[in-house]
This record gives sequence, structure tokens and C-alpha cells, in this order.
Amino acid sequence: MTSKLAPLTGIASLALIIAGGLYGGKPPGEQGLKSAEELTAAYAEQGDRLMVAVFLIGLGLALLVYFASVLKTALDTGAAEASRLPRVAFAGVLVFVVGAATDLSLMVAMVEGAKDKVDPMVVQTLSTYWENDFVPFAVGIVLLMSASAISIQRYGGLPKWVGWLAGLILVVSLIPPIAPAAFPATGVWILLASIMFLLEARKADGPPAM
Repeated sequence: MTSKLAPLTGIASLALIIAGGLYGGKPPGEQGLKSAEELTAAYAEQGDRLMVAVFLIGLGLALLVYFASVLKTALDTGAAEASRLPRVAFAGVLVFVVGAATDLSLMVAMVEGAKDKVDPMVVQTLSTYWENDFVPFAVGIVLLMSASAISIQRYGGLPKWVGWLAGLILVVSLIPPIAPAAFPATGVWILLASIMFLLEARKADGPPAM
């Protein structure tokens, strides 16, 4: 991937993840269905849409790893030789992606189980797990935001205000009542960082020759 296209990976990742979420709609596990039978029937009915959503979000997660590589390179540029912060930020994205991939795998298992008419209690059990598998997401965001905030403030790589924003998102992620807001806020941060990388890449190209 060329340096000109690399900054677009963050934007493309967000576009695919959002598109997948919108297309898939509200999963049955979030619809407040009472019985295991109702839940299983809902997964069977929405199965095709959910599988398309899984595919789109999965592609988005793959691109998110490429964005993490772009971010690490930018942070490495200004970081002290011994700094571990860029690697921690990269690892944070990996933890988040693995957590999200696990989340998608559970979705696939519930859809396939519902279509194969397994015991509804199995689908309900998987759904309970799916609804409470937020820990890797939270850990990934904390690692990404903390390492990015400190590295940017100390060594650069991105504008200082992007570092301050990462610090604010970190604080939000550590306050339980408002912690869920850190998830979309991290998406906004990735979008802003991608735009900064894109502008920097264009600036490095210089004006076109006359």
C-alpha cells in the first residue's frame, strides 16, 4: 500500500463498520426479546442481513489494522528511540480488533444455530455472552488512547490537540456511567487522525510542477 493511500485506511475502515452496522440493523440480542424461542426465531429471520453486516464489519476491522500500522509509523517518527508508546497504541488496536472479531464470530454462531434449529437455549446462552463481551473493546480503547495521548504530547507525530482529544476519550472510557460514549468517540478520533495523515501526505508531495 502506497503512502498516499495508507491514510485512507482509517476512513475506509470506519465507512465499512458503520455501513455494516446500519445494514444489519438492531440485532435480536438488543431487542429485549423475552424467551429463547423468540430470540432464536429473530436470528433466523434476520440471518441474511446480519451475515452481510458481519462481512462488511470484518473488512472494516482488517483495514483498521492497516490504520494502526500508519499510526504507529507516525508516532515512531517523533518518538524517542526507547519509547514503547507507539507499540502499545498498535497493540491497543489489535486487542480491539480481536474482541470485535470474537463478537462477529458469536453473531455467526447464533445465526447458523438458529437456521439449523438448535436448542433455543444454546442461542440464548450465546446471546448473553455476545451482550457482555465488551471487555476487549474497553481494554483496546484504553491502550490506544492512553499511549497515543502521551506519545503525541511528548514526541509529536500528530497535532497536540489530537493528543488532548485522545486523553479526553481515555477519561471518558474510565468513567462507568459514560464509558460507552468512548466507543463512537474513538471512531471520531480515528477519522480525525486519518484526515491529519492525509493532509500530511499531500503536503509532503508538494505543489504540482509548473
